[in-house]
Amino acid sequence: MKHSLVMCLTALAAGAAQAQLAITETDNRELLLGTLLGASSGLSVVAGSVSGVGLPTQSGLYSGFSFTGDGTDLHPDLSINDGIVLSSGAARVPEHNTLEHYGVWAGTGNNERVDAILGQPNVTWDTNSLKFDFTVAAGTTSVSTDFIFASDEFAPYSYYTPGQVGTDGFAFLVDGVNYARFPAPHGPIFNYQNVPDWLVSHNQPELYGIEWDGIVPRLTVTGLLDPNRSVHTLELVLYDYNDPSYDSAVYLSGLQAGQSLVGGIPAPVPEPQTWALLAAGLGIVAALKRRR
Repeated sequence: MKHSLVMCLTALAAGAAQAQLAITETDNRELLLGTLLGASSGLSVVAGSVSGVGLPTQSGLYSGFSFTGDGTDLHPDLSINDGIVLSSGAARVPEHNTLEHYGVWAGTGNNERVDAILGQPNVTWDTNSLKFDFTVAAGTTSVSTDFIFASDEFAPYSYYTPGQVGTDGFAFLVDGVNYARFPAPHGPIFNYQNVPDWLVSHNQPELYGIEWDGIVPRLTVTGLLDPNRSVHTLELVLYDYNDPSYDSAVYLSGLQAGQSLVGGIPAPVPEPQTWALLAAGLGIVAALKRRR
């Protein structure tokens, strides 16, 4: 009885800790950009250049993105500083992962620049974008932001196949080049088919107090500025792939200028516990082969 009471109190405490995420829906692109940049970003936005596509309920400002895992590498704590959210459906999603495939049709159309990256016309649906021009101080070579990518398209679509493009994704276009991607052999854009399965935090059964089936822990994407330009362009795009279902979202924070010479998203490296699980899996496969 005492053990059960302790478990109950622990669960209640964890639930209280999870219920912190607050979303303020808005399609005001100036407000979204101002929140993402902060006071000391090093980027000077060109007046009148801010634009984008998205419904009032599709984007928003968020605070308190902090969810507790189970203490393992496969289900780590998830957190990111306050910022903005771009979704392919609704910015505000349920606080419990009770729907197997969550989706809200936005009907905002495609993004031709991302379609070109994917090599297929009209395959991006329900797009949500933020685009602007900016200048930077001499010596600045890059821009970067932290992000967390989440989706209800996690299973069965996320199993890692190098080079695939056929799931919802996120583009970080700097001067026309997408840097939201891992190094080769991963594909040309950030989506679940280009994320190693061990990197995705499973939310099945419900662990984190949010609807998404799969969540990729906080990463940083860096885009390199074209040295031949004095005025630069950044476009953020979140999209559904080839259907209006199974929504996804990207939570972004801390966009800032920098002096990096390497663009993209650093190649992920498994934690020791993950390596052990992978090794165990390979051992089982080898044993089955020997038995045959």
